[in-house]
Amino acid sequence: MVQSRPIRGVLTVLACVAALLGGRIAVMALIDQPRQWIALSFGVVVVVASVFLGMLALGLVRRGQAITLLCVAGATGVGPVFAVLSAGRPLGAIRGDWWTLAGLGLAGVLVLLAALEVLMRRPWQSWPRFLIGVGILLPLGVLLVLARGGAIATLLGKGGMGFEFAGYALLLVLGIGLLAAGGHQIISAFQIGVRAMDETAGSNAGQEGIDTQDRKGA
Repeated sequence: MVQSRPIRGVLTVLACVAALLGGRIAVMALIDQPRQWIALSFGVVVVVASVFLGMLALGLVRRGQAITLLCVAGATGVGPVFAVLSAGRPLGAIRGDWWTLAGLGLAGVLVLLAALEVLMRRPWQSWPRFLIGVGILLPLGVLLVLARGGAIATLLGKGGMGFEFAGYALLLVLGIGLLAAGGHQIISAFQIGVRAMDETAGSNAGQEGIDTQDRKGA
């Protein structure tokens, strides 16, 4: 999927955005007084990550495209955040820093592309498992929203202490069960894609060996 022309065009744009982001971090670190050398190093990391993303966009990375996307996502997401923290600014300052938020958004897009790259290797096998896993996890998300809003505490608080304890224990078991079942389905979906890549690499290596033997025989 990554090697398709539209996706390579998207990756080219994202590589430029990452390079601009890393360059901005580096320049601001040098302008600041005193100079923020640690922040500068994080800016360099983001720039280097943009180079790898550019190589992927140019088709120079033939294997491991998904892990490359994940590594670049880690650099572009964590680098700007650590640059802010290394400058002595509080973590809450990230909310008002559009450049840092752009880095986090870029990381999210790259993670999504990495997931799609793996799932699209055998979509007829991966996607059903993935969607089943998401469907299983949806009730867990609903429970978390209700718990955060205080609805569960209010409901269980109407009974006695024993009722409240039993309710929380039941919800804990249910939550763990949903997380395990949904997580298993999602992990299995990605494992199918990983196995497909390994099988393709093995068949290609076998074909290369046959071609080599044919050339020697000729």
